[in-house]
Amino acid sequence: LNMSVPKASIINAKSENSAYTNYSAENNNLYMVVGGLGCERCYHSYRIFYSSDICDCYDMYKCERCYMCNECSELFDCTGCLRCQNGSDLKYCLDCNGCNHCFGCINMRNKKYCIMNKEYSEAEYESKVVELMKDPKKTLADISKFQSKFPRRSSYIIQCTNSTGDRLM
Repeated sequence: LNMSVPKASIINAKSENSAYTNYSAENNNLYMVVGGLGCERCYHSYRIFYSSDICDCYDMYKCERCYMCNECSELFDCTGCLRCQNGSDLKYCLDCNGCNHCFGCINMRNKKYCIMNKEYSEAEYESKVVELMKDPKKTLADISKFQSKFPRRSSYIIQCTNSTGDRLM
């Protein structure tokens, strides 16, 4: 019986103007998103929740204006970030929490105007970022080399007992 009965191919509930979305609900203006809930103007992403203006992202929660970010929450205007939380204007950062206006940083907490974990004044930061973005390919290679020197968390297990795995909360 299970093999002979047709099944729904797309699950898209209470969404408007959301073409090519699946496992999604309560969205507006999504395109090619799988697993979206309560989102607006998001494109080419997977597992995004209560976010807006997201593109090419994975596993985002309450984020706005982000591009190429993964496993992040509560970010605004960020690019290329991984496992960052509660920040704004982050570019190519890894595991930063509560940071604003940071570029290529790793494992930072509650910092502002940092480039590769070094703090600058606001004016210095802005001019150095403009200079770094003149050759983005070299800059991204330098950031990758810089970030590889730092230890990384093996797993993200928060307030869990007798549990193994990654990304448990």
